[in-house]
Amino acid sequence: MQSRGTAINDAQLYSTAAEIEEDGKCFTGRRTRLPAPKPLTEDFSVWNFLYKNIGKDLSKVSMPVTLNEPLNLLQRMCEELEYSELLDKAAGLEDAGERMVLVASFAVSAYASSIYRAAHKPFNPLLGKVHLTLRETEDSTVEDHYEWNKVTTCVHNLFGGGQRWVDQYGEMMIKNANKGLTCKLSFVRASSWSSKRHEVFGTVTDSTGHVLHNLFGKWTEALYCGHAPSARVVWRPGSMPEDFHLYYGFTRFAMELNELDEDQAKYLPSTDTRFRPDQR
Repeated sequence: MQSRGTAINDAQLYSTAAEIEEDGKCFTGRRTRLPAPKPLTEDFSVWNFLYKNIGKDLSKVSMPVTLNEPLNLLQRMCEELEYSELLDKAAGLEDAGERMVLVASFAVSAYASSIYRAAHKPFNPLLGKVHLTLRETEDSTVEDHYEWNKVTTCVHNLFGGGQRWVDQYGEMMIKNANKGLTCKLSFVRASSWSSKRHEVFGTVTDSTGHVLHNLFGKWTEALYCGHAPSARVVWRPGSMPEDFHLYYGFTRFAMELNELDEDQAKYLPSTDTRFRPDQR
């Protein structure tokens, strides 16, 4: 299994508000807010906009830029690697079942950043654009191969009234072909008559169908392994930056994706998305 990012311990997985300085920078020196807050879009209705353009070729209709967030699709895909340290931890374990638990946690973590991002969409990348993420890597002797599918993402109240919100639902199957292990995770669909949202649960089984581990939690809060109340936390998302609602609901990781670090700039190709002046 390829390992990405630096290996860190459990205590380092979670960011705290104490890491933030008053000037909008972390103690790491990376920014925790964007150069400008998002514009107000309360008066804009997607339904009214589409209604006014009925009969027109929508491919030639310019969509209001206020619908976009200052990232493009390449960077949005990169956000799924935010918790890649879970793969580093997995690569250091000898137990294949425990490795599957961490890989499953990584797969679930990819959805955590979407919880506050229903109101905007990323820009489409320009032809030839790339996004190079620079992270330290570590060699691994583990050669497991994992495959999994994505679940359904649904944005509610896209055209109607009310606040937009995101739901993830469906079944995710994670397979380790080398060891014959399977993890089946069920993302529970939210309903209007229940207050329960964002729940996910599943099991890790061997080639004979024997259950090795039980997983449960919420893709927005945490994933646990075992049985309540003695279950252990496997993954928990980091704390959100201060005033994140003013900055498109970006996580700390997303805040840094367009930050042009002088030391990194010399390693970046001229086509890197960080050099776009309209995405800062």
